[in-house]
Amino acid sequence: MNFSTASDIANVFIESFTSGEVDEVNVIYNRFKSLASQDLMMEKVLPIDFTKDYNVKNYNYDYEPSRESTIQTLMPKHVKVQMWQQMLESYSSEEAARMIAMDNATETLKK
Repeated sequence: MNFSTASDIANVFIESFTSGEVDEVNVIYNRFKSLASQDLMMEKVLPIDFTKDYNVKNYNYDYEPSRESTIQTLMPKHVKVQMWQQMLESYSSEEAARMIAMDNATETLKK
């Protein structure tokens, strides 16, 4: 597992979305909470929701060269990093589950 794998997957998502093949891209993955707890998550990756106001105040930003150009540049990078994060979360969850299973098996054998 490496970033290039996440990047390749994200490229397929982006191509499918921008070509109109799909209207929305959702990813289902395991979010790592702790060794004993993982949550099954579904997150919408595309389209990115720009209507949410994440700032307490509304700032009027100037974009250069333009807002559209900035989004076109950053959107693929954002999706790739998001895919990488989701893959790492799933991998961590899987490793934690294996560790707990092996610990339980060891405890059972001791009895």
